[in-house]
Amino acid sequence: MKGHSYHATFSDVYVALEYEISNMVFLAGLILVMQKMGAGMGGKMSPFAARVTCIVQEHKWQLEIRKFLSSPIVMTRLMDDAQAV
Repeated sequence: MKGHSYHATFSDVYVALEYEISNMVFLAGLILVMQKMGAGMGGKMSPFAARVTCIVQEHKWQLEIRKFLSSPIVMTRLMDDAQAV
């Protein structure tokens, strides 16, 4: 569909991340190794997961800092794991 985008639900994101974490296999020399904990650095979902982690942590921080500020603060986050087009 031209001009339309897919809006993923939380459930869609959860299923994708769960699959990525459960099936992380990488090559160490000549041996295939399955990662047991965490997400791999080269996985397809790694850039997305890094962004989500930062967004969640920033949101928690903003909720806390807001209690002590008299006005909102504006910041910009730059990340180097965004895909270049």
